[in-house]
Amino acid sequence: MRCAATGTRKARKDTTMKRMYRLAVASLVSTAVVTGGAAAAVAAPAPDAHPGTARHLLDKADKDEKADKDGKEAKGDRAGRVTVSAEANKSGVRAHQEVRIAGKVIGARPGSKVRLQQQDHHRWVDLPVTATTQRHGEYVLHVKPAHRGRTVYRVFCDGVFSHNVTVTVR
Repeated sequence: MRCAATGTRKARKDTTMKRMYRLAVASLVSTAVVTGGAAAAVAAPAPDAHPGTARHLLDKADKDEKADKDGKEAKGDRAGRVTVSAEANKSGVRAHQEVRIAGKVIGARPGSKVRLQQQDHHRWVDLPVTATTQRHGEYVLHVKPAHRGRTVYRVFCDGVFSHNVTVTVR
């Protein structure tokens, strides 16, 4: 088809451009659908992943050996879970004033290493503050926050973290 005013094949060029546009849009939509589903699958947590609980690999191996033929879990399964609690001695302090974060780790071996983490713009940063758990799982961490405002901490031990502890620095 030729255009009446110029005598060129404008109509055919328009249909070719429309086809290329439709093809580009279709490929973008299909890519978004495929990657969106993959991203959701990657971002989804594991079925038994709970904050504050984890299992020791040795305890899981023992449980597998003790499981009976019916596939039931062993009675000592709860002993393999690790839980971490944390609490600050003060909710509001002045800059460079010491805050003690104390708590208990249940299910971990005595002498396990406990590390303090601080939230920094929606990501967690390890602080150079560590302690080892005592005989019954107790620990105490000492930190002196320098920046004013709200500071959020959590305690990390054996792949498990505690709930957030908020300290306001004046």
